[in-house]
Amino acid sequence: MDIQQSILRALAAEGRSEAMVNAVKIAGPGFSFEEVFSIIMDMENRNLVKLLYCQHPAIINVQGTLVGLASAKSEPE
Repeated sequence: MDIQQSILRALAAEGRSEAMVNAVKIAGPGFSFEEVFSIIMDMENRNLVKLLYCQHPAIINVQGTLVGLASAKSEPE
């Protein structure tokens, strides 16, 4: 499973549309802050997430959009 789906699944698992998750934490140590930020920008451009808060080097908080949450529910595991 790719990191984008991991982020969307984590958001969907929260069970609330206003929930947010830290994408850096979900990505894990295999990804640099810059790599995760680039992934989040791509996801935001595709209206899958909304970037809420960012603090280098450990926090990129995002919230799922309706499009993103629907995408997470429709993807097979």
